[in-house]
Parts: sequence; structure tokens; C-alpha cells
Amino acid sequence: MHEPKQAVKYALRELGRRVYDLTAQIKHLAKHLAKLVFAVAPNTLARRRSDRSASHNC
Repeated sequence: MHEPKQAVKYALRELGRRVYDLTAQIKHLAKHLAKLVFAVAPNTLARRRSDRSASHNC
């Protein structure tokens, strides 16, 4: 990479890959956390869902 344009393209491509990977990791972890919360405190998730539906009805 001897030209700034090439360096910028490379940096943006790498940032895009990182965003994609982090998004996938967040989704994966959220799914596992939801399972754990449901196993330990199922009412917590039920309350969160009812709060969401109440806010959508406004």
C-alpha cells in the first residue's frame, strides 16, 4: 500500500469486516443470555415483553 487511496480502501474493508463480526457475536451472545435469564428468572423476560407491547400500543 503505497497510495493513500489504497490504504483508505483497505481500512474501510477491515472496519466493515470487524463490524460484521461484532454484530454476529452480539447476536450469538444475546441468544445465550436470553436462555440463561429465562432459566434463572423467567419472569424478567416476560415482564420485558409486556413492557414492550404496552409501549407499542401508545
